[in-house]
Order: sequence, then structure tokens, then C-alpha cells
Amino acid sequence: MTKNIEVCLHKEGNSFGFVMRGGFHEDRRRSRPLVVTGIRPGGPADREGTLKAGDRVLSIDGMPLNRERHAEALTMLMQSGQEALFLIEYDVSVM
Repeated sequence: MTKNIEVCLHKEGNSFGFVMRGGFHEDRRRSRPLVVTGIRPGGPADREGTLKAGDRVLSIDGMPLNRERHAEALTMLMQSGQEALFLIEYDVSVM
């Protein structure tokens, strides 16, 4: 089961303190969701505490990322202001 949450992060330098991989590819079999793969210790995402490795980044400031390549998503991150709102999808375990 999945849920969505909005997370507001403040940039430090040019970074929100997390690494993501994946992205759109013309070959549908090679397209992957943009997934958080790491959180920089002590960085903005770590201090805020919501983001976890494995979470999927669906949008940045309301701009959907489902058709964006990895490089385009990184450009969107760099061009965003000092504060950005991320729509995150995460997995919930069912007991």
C-alpha cells in the first residue's frame, strides 16, 4: 500500500540534502520512478526527518516528474527557490 505526503525543505547551498536516482526514458522498460537513494546526514532532508531511502519523488513545487529524465529533475531542483515543496510517495506495510 502507498501513501503520499507533502514535504517542505529549505535548500542549503544548492542542496536539499538527498540523492535520487531513476527517471523517464523513451524505452518504457528502462523508465524508473525518481527514488530517494540517500539522505545526507545533518542536511536539510535529514533534519526535517520525513524523507527516507526508497521514497518516490512525484513532484517539485507542483511540477510533476513522471515524464522527466534524471538530469531534467536535477535541473528543476537546482532552479527551485530556497524552499521547495515535494510530493512524496512512500510504502506503508500492511499488518
